[in-house]
Amino acid sequence: MGAIVPGLWGTPEDALSHLIYLFGNQTQLAFGSLDSAINGIPPLIHEKFPCPTKQPCSALIFIEEATEAIGHPNKLQFLQLVQKLAASTAMKENQRFSIALYGNGIFHKTELQTFNVFNQTLTAFIDTIQTSDSPNAGQTRLAPILTDLKNVINSGAVQNYAILLMGELDVVMRSLKVTT
Repeated sequence: MGAIVPGLWGTPEDALSHLIYLFGNQTQLAFGSLDSAINGIPPLIHEKFPCPTKQPCSALIFIEEATEAIGHPNKLQFLQLVQKLAASTAMKENQRFSIALYGNGIFHKTELQTFNVFNQTLTAFIDTIQTSDSPNAGQTRLAPILTDLKNVINSGAVQNYAILLMGELDVVMRSLKVTT
């Protein structure tokens, strides 16, 4: 699932069409704005990743680029979106959550947490972004965080994953070697 945030390059329409392409033309997984994602993603999570067992069976992972290119308002808005999405899905003990931040390196790795621990971590990030706009890297390196994510997924800790990645579209496309 993905949402478009305002940026410096390109148009929102182009970004949305590229995002839809990344999801194999599954238009229901791509949202044209953070506001539409707030309303659209929670029902999708319950529909696509139900969690009927007691042991951890699903994880909702959020990954945010924390660079100058993203900008303070968008970093903060994404974290607030994460908070709303997680609160709307935290109804079962067997769900796990993670928030990861990256820029020129990994600022916070992908770590599967219970809702309460995740909420504490997320609140601390929101406070830090609000007060000092930190982290605020000058470069974007996507490969380390994607490797970290791959390791978490390959660990087999849970069966199903939903991942919401916020980053510059051109960097994501280059990292995934997507051509249009």
